[in-house]
Amino acid sequence: MRSPTEIQVFVSNPSDVNTEKEIVEKICERINSQLATINCDVRYLVKEWSKLIVKFAVNPQEEIESLLGVYDIYLIRLKNLELF
Repeated sequence: MRSPTEIQVFVSNPSDVNTEKEIVEKICERINSQLATINCDVRYLVKEWSKLIVKFAVNPQEEIESLLGVYDIYLIRLKNLELF
């Protein structure tokens, strides 16, 4: 059996938009279930920045990148964003 191709989905969001993050996770789970029924070797894997254990003594962005590795899709959701 071949290992599935993983599509890495990086989700970045503040805690006030957890509902939206949970929707992304459910969508990916549903897609994975549907792909499995047709024996498709693709799987969506959600990675969430808030679940990473980050070292405080290093540059936060560099630490996130080293823990996440490569990702294919980057989703960010900001709530009540006012630019001006």
